[in-house]
Amino acid sequence: MVFELPLVLDQINITDPKEKEYLKLMLRLHFKEPKAYSRESLKAHFTASAILIDSAAENILLLHHKKLDRWLQPGGHADGNKCLPEVSMKELHEETNAVSAKLMNIIPFDLDIHTIPENKNEPEHQHYDLRFLWITDNLNEVRSNKESKGLKWIPVKELAEFTGGESSFVRIQKKIISIQKNLLETQGA
Repeated sequence: MVFELPLVLDQINITDPKEKEYLKLMLRLHFKEPKAYSRESLKAHFTASAILIDSAAENILLLHHKKLDRWLQPGGHADGNKCLPEVSMKELHEETNAVSAKLMNIIPFDLDIHTIPENKNEPEHQHYDLRFLWITDNLNEVRSNKESKGLKWIPVKELAEFTGGESSFVRIQKKIISIQKNLLETQGA
């Protein structure tokens, strides 16, 4: 798979002002920081996540992260891999076993920059997270690994409330609801 971040981000359709800001910052990091795809970039580095929904776009899979003690989407560090959809797939498979899930597009579904608190191994830093949309028909194949306390399919209509109104999940919820509407229009046509 060929994935050139500047070319891919040039194709993304962003309407959210915060995401537009993230886009500019991501391009700057890509061009200015030689180690942007590695944890060696201590202030900020790229990560990739998987937004996994069912084929009706009614449910989204979240995991309860042990270290952060929060419900999040599967994802993780690029560790030198500049092909972020591959990173998203690796993390999805490792963290959820959702091996039958299908990547919908190499253009990210969502962009986010968030702060990771200092821990015994790392100073506080930022994750420049590209989130890719994955779809599965097999909701029962998922299982958690040692990095999480568990997995849960959350109804999309409850996502914002379930995550405490966290802004990136509110944005993701709106995007998935838009997919639901498109599916209904397609089925009704």
